[in-house]
Amino acid sequence: MTTPSVTGPLLSIAEWLRDRHRRLVSFSLYGLVTILAYALSFVLRFEFRWPGEHTYAFLTTLPLLLALRLGLAHFLKLSTSRWRFTGTQDLLRLLVATTIGSVAFYLL
Repeated sequence: MTTPSVTGPLLSIAEWLRDRHRRLVSFSLYGLVTILAYALSFVLRFEFRWPGEHTYAFLTTLPLLLALRLGLAHFLKLSTSRWRFTGTQDLLRLLVATTIGSVAFYLL
């Protein structure tokens, strides 16, 4: 007796999202990477011990960082090209978006 595979339905959902909602998926991934990188920077800053008194600062600045990063990603059209065909121009746009976002976040 064979057991039904969960991979089939999940794969079809992933393909549907990839084909129909590519920008939503890419912006969601940009946001997730931003959140993880920001959390990792806090963890590294405090030597792998998250101080409770800095949780409020993290949670209040995270929406600002997300707005900056996702706004710049949209403005510089980072979600319009396919990753399979990336080149130097795409790398430069990503570098510019990251640099401007980091400087703006630091200044605010």
